[in-house]
Amino acid sequence: MSGRSTKVSLSKGRRVSSWDGRHEYLFDCRAWQAALDGKDVLVRPSRSTAERATAEVARMPEGKVRLTTTAALGASPANVQIREDETAGLRVLAERLEAVGQSGHPVRLESAGWMVGQGTPRIDSERSVARWVTNWPSLQLNSGQRQAVARALASEVTFLWGPPGTGKTDVVGHIIEGTCRQGLNVLFLAPTKVAVDQALERVCDLLSAESGFQEGLVQRAGDIAVASLRDTYGDQIDPDRIAARLSAQLDAALTAHTEALRAARVHVAAHDRGLRLRNELANAQQAHTSATASRGSATSAQNRARSEIAEHSRTVARIGAADGVFAGRKRKQLDQAQAAIAGARARLEQIASTLAATDRALRQATADMTRIRKVLADEEAGLAGVPTRAALVSMADQLQHEIDALEQQRRAIKATRAEPARYRPARPGRRPVSRDGRGGQGPRRGPRDPSRPAGRRAPFTCPRTG
Repeated sequence: MSGRSTKVSLSKGRRVSSWDGRHEYLFDCRAWQAALDGKDVLVRPSRSTAERATAEVARMPEGKVRLTTTAALGASPANVQIREDETAGLRVLAERLEAVGQSGHPVRLESAGWMVGQGTPRIDSERSVARWVTNWPSLQLNSGQRQAVARALASEVTFLWGPPGTGKTDVVGHIIEGTCRQGLNVLFLAPTKVAVDQALERVCDLLSAESGFQEGLVQRAGDIAVASLRDTYGDQIDPDRIAARLSAQLDAALTAHTEALRAARVHVAAHDRGLRLRNELANAQQAHTSATASRGSATSAQNRARSEIAEHSRTVARIGAADGVFAGRKRKQLDQAQAAIAGARARLEQIASTLAATDRALRQATADMTRIRKVLADEEAGLAGVPTRAALVSMADQLQHEIDALEQQRRAIKATRAEPARYRPARPGRRPVSRDGRGGQGPRRGPRDPSRPAGRRAPFTCPRTG
């Protein structure tokens, strides 16, 4: 119990009620301390050395204080002293620990149990520290400092103690360096912002060349108080700056990917146009071939019809007039010849129409082939050196997948900038995060509590978590 906790003396008390082992008193109070408003308190009679009892207090009008406690202070306690209950936080912690083990609870049950004497954390010493800490053999550390780093890297709980100026910051920095490289998370806390920043600057010096440092491997939760840390590493550890920088990088990557996707789609469309033109050229060539064949057939038919007309015309000339002894037979022959001539002439007219149509088809097919060849030549010139359509389609699919992933990252960063306390870097599972708060500077080792069995450790300060 700290000697600096807030105290208040109460006098002229009287018990006003009792129920279920609890007693309610009314006291006079000459000098109330506002620091006790809403706080849990402990009470005992003034000048007594008895154990203090928990109590609840409330200020009343006219300098009165109502006190409710399980302690029996008598019917008219003359003077009692109340003080802030500094164990209230531990009771809250105990209540929360009771909830550990329930489904979905974030607390690791095994390590939480160590705080209440359940189980024993693993205590060991890392035999290959050089695997995790850069330049380990040549570091200017004494034997005790080296032992502390080796112990911390292999143990589940480590307490580190040393008076000012004994190199605790360097030791803690190397512990965090090694722990980070082991793939674990680190939450660093200290009583003041300056203490956080001084240790964090050392950690940044050790991890600045590490993969992911630029993307938020190390982050400072809260304002940076030390100017040298802010000037040297502010862009790499400030969550807002990290988010802004990553957003800019994502925007640039999205722009580049979108442009590459557009170009891939343009080339795919060019391949499709080329395929369509080749199909059109094949159709035009087929039409030209068909028209040429049709014209040849029509020309042959025209020649046969003309020959037939000439032959029957000679027959008519040879027969002459249908008179004489064989006039009837001659008339019949003349009629047959003239009918044949008339039929041949009718076919000539049809053939002429067919020839005209085939000539038009030939001219159209020839014009189409000339036009398509020219356009196709231009398209093929534009596709010189361009990947195949299949390769472009695969590339476009990959680009679209990457664009979707980039947009998802951008949305996540936008959300975290709206909720800075929930920021997570691009490489989860490997980030030291520092934050100022109430607690010791990094892992600490203290003397063993003689009231605890050998082999048990006092409540831990900094558990190693996976």
